[in-house]
Amino acid sequence: MNDKTKSNKHIVELDIMKFYGVLLVVFGHITRMYTDVGFIHPCVHSELLKHICSFIYTFHMPLFTFISGCVFSYQCEIKKKAFPFKKLVFGKFKRLIIPYLFFGVFNLAPFMYLCGYENDFFQYIYKGIILSENSRHLWFLLMLFWVFILFYVINTIRIKTNLSKPYLIIAAIILHILSYTYFIPPIWELNTAFRYLFWFTLGYLFFLYTNTLNNLCFKFIIPFTLICLFTLREETYSRYFLPLVSISGIFMTIAVSYSYRTIAETKIFKIISKNSMGIYLFHVVIIYTLYHYTRNIPINPFMLSFSIFIISLLVSVFLTQLIRKIKLGFIIGENY
Repeated sequence: MNDKTKSNKHIVELDIMKFYGVLLVVFGHITRMYTDVGFIHPCVHSELLKHICSFIYTFHMPLFTFISGCVFSYQCEIKKKAFPFKKLVFGKFKRLIIPYLFFGVFNLAPFMYLCGYENDFFQYIYKGIILSENSRHLWFLLMLFWVFILFYVINTIRIKTNLSKPYLIIAAIILHILSYTYFIPPIWELNTAFRYLFWFTLGYLFFLYTNTLNNLCFKFIIPFTLICLFTLREETYSRYFLPLVSISGIFMTIAVSYSYRTIAETKIFKIISKNSMGIYLFHVVIIYTLYHYTRNIPINPFMLSFSIFIISLLVSVFLTQLIRKIKLGFIIGENY
């Protein structure tokens, strides 16, 4: 089996990872309502759902960024696609910024205003969306846009200085540390982009050295479980262990994805994978709406969470397919 065939096989595994990632994101946003920082608090509390949310939030967004780095590595290193700076910026603007602006202005902002969570509609659009001070789940799109630009610049410098690819991770670690200082302004998700560049770079390099690093995935499963159990009990220590926990969570997902490839043949996998971007864009406002109208009703939290999980997925898939059918795929980052 040649390198290209192996890499194509790994792309299927990346799709499986993204499948699990989407489900974790949706369920993470649902269980977050049962935490102290939840946007809407149901009247019936659940300590278990709170802990599940803490578990998911240790690694689910680093996982998505890691996968993006893997896919970009496949495009650049295997398929040898050329990405001039203007082409990269324009392409990622269509893929990430147009959905960010559209769903921020026409989906998130109306909900926030009409349901009474924001008093000034246009002020929220300016501060919450344009300045990204309160863009809710959409922050990830803006952050990832800057991550691609940062990585392009750093990789270009590396190539011109004849440094090897592992130097990329050193640069990413330095920028990750700087993201926690006042050196990087907390505007337009620039500080989070500097922080998450590490996970993107890790994914980029992992895809290149998959055969060497794959065995490490299994070695991280037990440490991941133990560390998470510890940090969930002692949340004050989480920030010290969070990078290790995140890496372990990513490796656990890789191990599961590589071990159970048959899930890629199921119908539910194909539906979720095909509509993953739309699910990400639509699901949060659906979840907020359902919790908004049920927040004062004493419903069993597990029954409520599971119901909202299924409903948000089904409605998100339906709306995504509807968007494609009426030829408006550009608002979910697709080309038509």
